[in-house]
Amino acid sequence: MEDAAADAGDAVTLVLDDAAYTVTRDGTVTGPGDGADAEVSEREGGYDVVVHLPATLAEGATATFDARVTSGDESTAWNSPGAVGTLTLVEELSYLEVTEAAQAPVVDGDVDDVWDAAGPAVTTTKEVEGSGGAVATVRTLWRDGTLYVLADVADPVVDVSGSDPWIQDSVEIYVDGGNAKNGGYRADDTQIRVSALGVVSFGTGDEAAQRARVSSAATATDDGYRVEASVDLLSYGGPGTFHGLDFQVNDAAGGARTAVRNWADPTGAGYQSTARWGVGRLVEPEAPAVPAWSASAVYTAGDQVSHDGAVFTALWWTRGQTPGATPWGPWAEVGAPQACAGGTYAAWTPTAVYDGGETVVHGGHRWTAQWYSRNQEPSATPWGPWRDLGGC
Repeated sequence: MEDAAADAGDAVTLVLDDAAYTVTRDGTVTGPGDGADAEVSEREGGYDVVVHLPATLAEGATATFDARVTSGDESTAWNSPGAVGTLTLVEELSYLEVTEAAQAPVVDGDVDDVWDAAGPAVTTTKEVEGSGGAVATVRTLWRDGTLYVLADVADPVVDVSGSDPWIQDSVEIYVDGGNAKNGGYRADDTQIRVSALGVVSFGTGDEAAQRARVSSAATATDDGYRVEASVDLLSYGGPGTFHGLDFQVNDAAGGARTAVRNWADPTGAGYQSTARWGVGRLVEPEAPAVPAWSASAVYTAGDQVSHDGAVFTALWWTRGQTPGATPWGPWAEVGAPQACAGGTYAAWTPTAVYDGGETVVHGGHRWTAQWYSRNQEPSATPWGPWRDLGGC
């Protein structure tokens, strides 16, 4: 809810079939019987509500539904007053996490080492048309606002003799930047088709605009073919963002399409609507685990260890010297990230070495080191090495 001014009357009401449940901004839930629960979290500019409603639901069924928001004395709703909408219960959402690459892959149809960082692959297992048919194993990465796709297609007989591109052996990539799930295509939604020979075509929309966003290549493999592509996510990219995605394989024989298999949308209508595409979230790579400190191990400058819940960096050669035992020893504690004044900074630690210019958080304030310092706690003294930049 976008509602910066908290008010005692702020609430969300959800109507499911004949039951209405109200969640106030403080998390209180009222409604018929037991079983409903909610989590409310405040954020800048408003608050978020997650509600679990008791219901007996089945895929393919429908339910009446409405969502109503009250802010002070004003109310808005999904439907007109006195009316409700209809929910159609569909298949489980197809979801993947797209890992950030250390560097952009070269889009040439070969598998660069950078693809080793990709998360678990997905496959086009949903039969949309025909039976059997070619299956793609798809990996994804992102870098600098660009989505990268690597699809290995198992297809023993490659056929591109059909007169239309969609009845040739090909991979289709669907992208809904920002995961709008608008239904009908927006100008920024795209359907990209790359044949087994690397010929690119598009579905609905401005072909020139779509082509400007795409780079692709295809190559033959021992058991079929591989398609590699990059897609500009325009202004929608960045860590933590969500995007509507789907991957489709068209399988052909004798100049006709014999099967279609998708990762997410089982309806065969993905070329018309984004509503049933899956979702991909852009994530940063997980930091490698820091090994625990060992009294018998030899460490040299730059080595990192974990000890007593903190991470330490060796400043020089050391063995058998416990991290954190003395502020003057060979170990410097790495300050944990702290959110402060719209940014993120390391917490000050007594064992860390500051050469001047570093900004840290301590005591609810930001501080900048003016010169070399170690084991000198940031304070308001005018003679110390730290300059107070103000509170968080």
